[in-house]
Amino acid sequence: MNNAITPALVVIPARGGSKGVKHKNLRQLGGVSLVAHAIRCARFLGGIDRIVVTTDSKEIADEAIREGGTVVHRPAELASDTADVVDAVGHALTALEEDGYLPSVVVLLEPSCPLRTPAMVNAVLDALRNVDAAFTVSPVPLRFHPAKQFSVDMEWQAAPACPDLPPPIRRQDLQGTWIRNGAAYGFRPSVLRAHRSVLGPSPRAILVEEMLVNIDTEDDLLEADRLYRMSAR
Repeated sequence: MNNAITPALVVIPARGGSKGVKHKNLRQLGGVSLVAHAIRCARFLGGIDRIVVTTDSKEIADEAIREGGTVVHRPAELASDTADVVDAVGHALTALEEDGYLPSVVVLLEPSCPLRTPAMVNAVLDALRNVDAAFTVSPVPLRFHPAKQFSVDMEWQAAPACPDLPPPIRRQDLQGTWIRNGAAYGFRPSVLRAHRSVLGPSPRAILVEEMLVNIDTEDDLLEADRLYRMSAR
């Protein structure tokens, strides 16, 4: 159990539309919808006093309520393909503030990363005792290191993706790089207000070694299902 500052809020953004996977947030993994996976993970956390789903979809809202969450209905302009999830989160925080609820810390759980665990999220909450923002990252395999990458223009001319990095000679000389994996973001509301970002200028990175999948395509959903079944054995 974490000892993060309370009150703590979990926000789960789950719009009704999706280009890559139709009705993505209601698609199922192990017989449970992606939005329900996020809510159930939040219910296992220590120190959380509200779980809010921000959505434009009645079906998702009904699912959220069945799973024990509450709902903030977002306007259509915050649920389009071009809408920024940060704006949807900000809208939810404003709606809650108007009802008199002011969280000290906020955790953002996107349904598209259903393989997250409560331990990953609790690690983010623990970090918020000392920092204003934290998020989970995964290691990038050295074979994909930026120093090995190239950009290619319309004429198929290649150039180093990171020209300021010297070309590597030995694999062991490469320093590791990391990529955010979408498992969890944690921040204080002041960060969002000041920077229009859930990361702010100096977030704490929380390393996750376990395999995760961000679901953007049908193939991603199949891979998440494969890993989920393996973990359930």
